[in-house]
Amino acid sequence: MIATLRELRIAAERWLDSAVTRALATGARLIGCTSTFEQHAASLAFLRRVHERDPERVTMLGGANCEGAMGVATHRAFPWVDVVVSGEADELVVDLCRTLLLDGREARAEDLPAGVLAPIHRSRGVTSVARPMMRDLDAQPVPDFRGFFSDLAASPLAPAIRPGLPIETSRGCWWGAVSHCTFCGLNGTSMAFRSKSPARARAEIEELEARHGFSRFEAVDNILDLKYLRELLPALAAEGTSRTFFYEVKSNLRRGQLETLAAAGVRHLQPGIESLHSEELRWMAKGVEGWQNLLLLRHSRELGIRLIWNYLWGFPGEHDAWYAEVAEWLPWIEHLEPPGFASRVRFDRFSPYFARPADWGLELEPMSVYSHIYPLPANELADLAYFFAARGRPESFDLGGGDLAEGRPGVQAVSAAIERWNLSWFLGTVVLTREERNGRLHFTDRRAVASETEFTLEGLDAVVYLACEDAPLAERLGEIVTPRLGSPPDADELARARERLIARKLVLPIDRRLVALAVATPLPPIPSATDFPGGWVDVSILRAQAPKEV
Repeated sequence: MIATLRELRIAAERWLDSAVTRALATGARLIGCTSTFEQHAASLAFLRRVHERDPERVTMLGGANCEGAMGVATHRAFPWVDVVVSGEADELVVDLCRTLLLDGREARAEDLPAGVLAPIHRSRGVTSVARPMMRDLDAQPVPDFRGFFSDLAASPLAPAIRPGLPIETSRGCWWGAVSHCTFCGLNGTSMAFRSKSPARARAEIEELEARHGFSRFEAVDNILDLKYLRELLPALAAEGTSRTFFYEVKSNLRRGQLETLAAAGVRHLQPGIESLHSEELRWMAKGVEGWQNLLLLRHSRELGIRLIWNYLWGFPGEHDAWYAEVAEWLPWIEHLEPPGFASRVRFDRFSPYFARPADWGLELEPMSVYSHIYPLPANELADLAYFFAARGRPESFDLGGGDLAEGRPGVQAVSAAIERWNLSWFLGTVVLTREERNGRLHFTDRRAVASETEFTLEGLDAVVYLACEDAPLAERLGEIVTPRLGSPPDADELARARERLIARKLVLPIDRRLVALAVATPLPPIPSATDFPGGWVDVSILRAQAPKEV
């Protein structure tokens, strides 16, 4: 491992020199980077090398890693970064560049836009900075990715890369503005939701497609604007193109809304599921219940929508019994798409956990990994960090390899069930389908919990099952089946039918509701992972290439 890391370091140094040489060769007097999440150290290394090679060039840094205290700390700790922008720079970048081209590092504070830190601010010991924000997203220019595709064409790695096109149709989070999910640190210091008009979003999609010749789009939005379900997406569906899209969505979307998404080519979704237990979801302030998440899983499979979702645990104040309850019935839904794995919640800057740690009895400090990356004192790391750990509990990234779920049998049971779920899903051996045949319901059940592989329901059992496909409240089951039967059912017979379906594990009682689990056939295929609209790297091609090229 040490030898491999040394080889990677040498390769990184070589690439860095090459990248800086290309940047300097442009003759640009201003050279900048945008930094988000894990890009920060790389951006700092690049700008430091630029400064070392040509001290006359003015260096700039912006992006999510520079918002608020993180931007101030970056500017204070790394003197080779001349200018840092905190917040959204769309509307200020032109004026900023004009000022820097005229005045360089000598630019006066009063001549710089709000949200900008320049050398003058170091001498004044500035400790806070404003956050500029763009209100009218329609005023944005359409991004031009021709430089990327030119570099890709010249790269020996090109055969292994299947590119997609990023698009941005909104910023902020309309749900977070109402109820900020406790663990979410996205959107920085402003949750304000803004979106492009449907007409502008459609025009941008069409322009990018025509310019670059690709019909695969990854929306970088934190959440889908629901008005697109009424205007933009039906218009895209009517065109009948082969476009595919990825979007992040709130997980309480109804069947009809998912149908609209699928018809428009949105066949890849990241719904904010996070849990299947309603008490846990309330603890997170998600604004959704477990039965709604189950319906989303079933409807997505029926519509051929691929999901990316997480199962989180480790929230302050949660109860392990919640996980034990879910673990008991997770084998019932192994025919639906699983989460990647069960992962411990992280404490991120800008989240409610970070903003009000005392509310949950937390004392937060930067994750220990930061001290291995940045040679800075603890107080500087506290301002620079985005990921935090709580004193007295293991970190989410446990470098010691310890069992984070020690003493949590419920969590351990869920984690083990999700591992089995993933295995059965990717092997493709588990199914639970139903189809109507001459007024009867025929089921194929190859789950490990199945009592029969092939069987048929008819009469009251079939009527009750169909009624449960909309997840009715249990106490309303009788009034729902009455129109289908033509008369009110006998209460005892209805109860026995319901219990037979539960015993077969065809219907899950959850949140006072009855959720039918089988997926209705015929089933459209689910897109493969390699069809992800944001792009894909074929590792097998990389491995087949000569070491010097890789």
